[in-house]
Amino acid sequence: MEKKNLFDKKIFIFDLDGVIYLGNQIVPGALEVINKLEELRKKIYYLTNNSTRTREDYVKKLEKMGIKSKIENIITSAYAAALYLRNKEIKKKKKANVFVIGETGIVSELEKMGFKTYTDFKEELKINYVVVGLDSNFDYKKLSGGLYYISKGAEFIATNADPTLPTEKYALPGAGTMVSALETATNKKPSVIIGKPNPYTIDSILKREKVRSQDAVMVGDRISTDILAGKNANTTTVFVKTGAGNKEASKSQSENIFPDLILNSVKDLLQLLKEKKADTTMRIAKPSKFYFFLENFAKYTAFERMEMINLFKQILKEQELVLKNYKQEFSQIWKNWGDEYGGAEVANFFENNCVDLMLKWLAVIFPFRKEDFKINIKKGGTNVDVVMDISYFFTEKELNFIEFLIKEFAIEEITAQVALIRTLAETILIFCQIWNEISGYDFTMMPEEEKTNKNGKGIAFNMLFTLRPSF
Repeated sequence: MEKKNLFDKKIFIFDLDGVIYLGNQIVPGALEVINKLEELRKKIYYLTNNSTRTREDYVKKLEKMGIKSKIENIITSAYAAALYLRNKEIKKKKKANVFVIGETGIVSELEKMGFKTYTDFKEELKINYVVVGLDSNFDYKKLSGGLYYISKGAEFIATNADPTLPTEKYALPGAGTMVSALETATNKKPSVIIGKPNPYTIDSILKREKVRSQDAVMVGDRISTDILAGKNANTTTVFVKTGAGNKEASKSQSENIFPDLILNSVKDLLQLLKEKKADTTMRIAKPSKFYFFLENFAKYTAFERMEMINLFKQILKEQELVLKNYKQEFSQIWKNWGDEYGGAEVANFFENNCVDLMLKWLAVIFPFRKEDFKINIKKGGTNVDVVMDISYFFTEKELNFIEFLIKEFAIEEITAQVALIRTLAETILIFCQIWNEISGYDFTMMPEEEKTNKNGKGIAFNMLFTLRPSF
């Protein structure tokens, strides 16, 4: 996916609840960000999974907060569901009947599209679709109606599956609660969940504006809906820690969904939009797994960091395709070379064959550059030992990125340099363990973390590897 400076993006799509406002309180800085985007003549859309309100309601709510918007720039899951059904039924002369478990937002949008809606359970009704959204008056009768109509052949459609609805005080049950209840009763899942993380709504916006996904930004506070929807639509994704954000952040690692940029609040976008020359691409382009590892690494005490190292090793091992391809390539090289040589010949083998291979796959996982490595391999103190001394040079730009992360979390007990060095050392060790497995040589690693050398442009560090036959 093409990543450009945020200044150059054409469309910004914002989730509402938890991003622009919390309940009836605007998130500080949100108005200034919207005004800045309008000044830059960017297209702005608001995309919410909340189906209880009409789009007109959202226009009025935003206006009370000082944000001017047009109805066509607000996409609710209720509107998207009505649009989806209209497109599905477009060739049919008679509009379908819809049983709604939801509020005025869904009913209004469906009726505008010509559908006949029902909210009371009556056995004699012929229902084609059961559409479920957030319903603050959800009760046993509505659940029974949904169960009955679906058992009679009606299609089960969900506007969204959000488990909670954030407010300025506390979280409330979301539409996912009602959807799950009907799933349990019917033993069926919805045929489609219209809202995020389904990219349907974002794709509709891009199609309408005739804009490539690479030119769009999705901003949200939920990993498994907002961010995943942006990922599914191939847009740049920005995760904010307001609303559900603080609780959602941990899901990124467990669900393997990583945003391109993480901010404390939507307010932080303002600084990134002030100047065209501002280097926001540096923050976006770095791999997100790298970001999350460093964030967690920085939070732990020195005693607990070994647990983080174990977690990091697991992250690397989950890169199955990378490690599988690396292992296959190394196996072939070793097979071609043969195992009849030892001592200095082994040193030559690793210097001439393994180093480039390791750097090649290292770059797939992390943004380390081959040209910034200096590797010296030589015979050790015995005929069979081989010593590999690896130096890596961190540029000022790279260090600034990590220092930005550390500063972001207000952490003082760990430096960016140590975090980088440990990350790189553990990555290389994973590759060396594959060498052990295939070659029969045993690697030990002694990263000299304390012996860093500043030279004005960055920091260099050394790792010493000793290998000897394990047989």
